[in-house]
Amino acid sequence: MDQKERRPFREALEGVSKHASGAYARVRRRPLVVALCLLGACAAVIAVVFAVRGLPDWAFLNRFRGNQAGIQELKKRATEDPGSYERFRALGHAQFAAGHRMSALRSYQRALSISENAADETMLGNLALCFGLHEQAAAAQLINRHHLVAIAPRLEQLASSRSRGARWTAVATLEKLGRAGKIDYVHAYLVDLEAPACEIRQHAVEKLGDIGDRRVEPQLQAARKRDDDATPWYRWSCLGDRVEEATKKIDARAAKSEKSALAKK
Repeated sequence: MDQKERRPFREALEGVSKHASGAYARVRRRPLVVALCLLGACAAVIAVVFAVRGLPDWAFLNRFRGNQAGIQELKKRATEDPGSYERFRALGHAQFAAGHRMSALRSYQRALSISENAADETMLGNLALCFGLHEQAAAAQLINRHHLVAIAPRLEQLASSRSRGARWTAVATLEKLGRAGKIDYVHAYLVDLEAPACEIRQHAVEKLGDIGDRRVEPQLQAARKRDDDATPWYRWSCLGDRVEEATKKIDARAAKSEKSALAKK
C-alpha cells in the first residue's frame, strides 16, 4: 500500500480516535447522566424480557425460601433429638423435595442406621427416583446396605427403564437383595435389543437365547428385521445368524421342558 492509499485509512483511524476521545471526555464530565442512561437501558431490556417471558413466579420463589427455612428447622430438631429416626426421615423427605438429593440420602442413611423401620413409602419412592440420576450409585448402596427388600417392586419396574444404567443397576440391586428373577433379566435384555451399539444388541440376543423364554421370540425377530433394514448391502449385519441360533436354543429348552413335564405325568 503506497502513501496515497494509506492516507485515507490513517485519516479514518484518526477520526475514530478523536470521536472516541470526545465521547470519553463527555462521559467523564457527566458521570451521573451516563449512569442514569445505562440504568434506563437496563430497565428497558428487563421490561422486554418480562414482556416476552412473563413475570417471575413469585409464589414459587416464596415457597422456595419457605422450604429452606423449613429444612433449617428440621435440621435443628434432628440435632436436638439425634436418636429419632422420624426426625431424620422427615428431614430427608424435605431435602429431597427441595432438590437436595445427596443431602436427603445422607439423612435417610442416618434414619436407617437408627432403625430399619425408617423406610416408609416416600423414602422408597425417592430412592427409586434416584436411578438414572447422579445419585443412582449412592441410592443403590443405601438399599443394599440396609437390605430394603420392600423396594423390590419398584426395582422390577426399573428393569424396563429406557436408561441402560438405571435398568441394569436396578437388576444388580435386585440380585443383591435376593429378589432378581428371570423375568427381570428378560425385560432388561429386551430393551438392550434396541440399543444403538451393536455389541450390546449382540449380547442381548445371546443372553435371551440362554434364558430360553419362548415369549421373546417375536421381539428377537423384530430386532433382526430392524438390523436387516439398517444394514446396507455392502456390509455385514450386526446380528448375523445370532437370532436364529438364539431361537434354536429357546426351542430346544422348551422341548426339553415339555418332555420333562410329560415324564412327570
